[in-house]
Amino acid sequence: MMSKIAFLNIDYSMGGGVERVTSDLINMFLKQGETVMDMFTVSQRNQETAVEFSKSLLVHVIGPLKSESEKQNFVEKLVDRKIDVLIYQADNMSIALSVLECARKAGVKAIGHYHGSPYAYLQKYPDAQHGNLAKILFSKIVFPFKKNKLKKFLTLSEAVVCVSQRVRKELKDLFPNHDFPIYSILNPLRFEDEEYPGTVKKNIITLVSRLEKAHKNAFLAATAWSKIAHQHKDWTLRFLGTGSLENEMKSYFSSLEIENVEFLGFKREVGRLLAESSIGISTSNCEGFSMAVLEYILTGNAVVTTDSHGGVHDMIEDGRTGIVVQRNSAEALSAGIARLINDSEERDFFAKNALSEVKTMYGADLFLQWKKLVD
Repeated sequence: MMSKIAFLNIDYSMGGGVERVTSDLINMFLKQGETVMDMFTVSQRNQETAVEFSKSLLVHVIGPLKSESEKQNFVEKLVDRKIDVLIYQADNMSIALSVLECARKAGVKAIGHYHGSPYAYLQKYPDAQHGNLAKILFSKIVFPFKKNKLKKFLTLSEAVVCVSQRVRKELKDLFPNHDFPIYSILNPLRFEDEEYPGTVKKNIITLVSRLEKAHKNAFLAATAWSKIAHQHKDWTLRFLGTGSLENEMKSYFSSLEIENVEFLGFKREVGRLLAESSIGISTSNCEGFSMAVLEYILTGNAVVTTDSHGGVHDMIEDGRTGIVVQRNSAEALSAGIARLINDSEERDFFAKNALSEVKTMYGADLFLQWKKLVD
């Protein structure tokens, strides 16, 4: 008998990589004839989702699962909806532990979908605007307590699916004496059936990202571009995404009289915009498996990325499939961008090598890998 599968996202209405991956994964299951009818979400900030989900989903807003009444309500919904398998976003340890508790009470198999790097949880990073020294020092103090909480999550889990080999390795290295059920399954491809015939590459550099501090460190792109924008006025830096830094970044460029920038906001479909771009950049301090970097590669962009924790290194090897620069260094990032601006042959070399690498990585059937865990 086929299992009835449900998904849980912390906020399924948002427009980040987690929500896009979850939507793609649900669509992959549905195309294979699996039964996916329910989406559980801790909160719902937007009335309409930023990412398009299947219209057949019944959405349940369950709250943060802190109180016993919220947990009991979730257990009852799982039982009432006859859920067999719950694939849940496991990036927040407190929520993940509550989900595991509720799934056990409801007799549901719970599979944690771990979208990030463990270091997103375990440590703080400096960003392009602030050193965050106090937070960084505090993170070192609480590191062992957070690590123990992460260990508890892994101990209680039936299965945890990381989105990259590098993240799986990071978790294994953190707990070398434990054999936790940690798997690695790549994110579904977004552009595998789409082509953009006749699209001509332009002098465009693109950052696809939430314009936020913390792990995305998006202001780093603005700082880096400010160092070279006036020398490359025939090139444009394009931002695809929104966030709390957007107005500050616009004011920053305006104060420096930098006009060769574009803010296009969040786009559901970015394929054609990326197809005309020549260089894709990532400023993140950590990524589980950067969908932005994957999409750059699939649309023929040469990539410059920071040396982030997580899965960027699964795709980008410095000097072979792209350029990897020091984390949180505007000087290094601007130098990497300038290097590619000035060398079209190297852009082509990196773009072709990276695409070949991705095709090799995606040789396995993603659905069959998930199916083995679900069954």
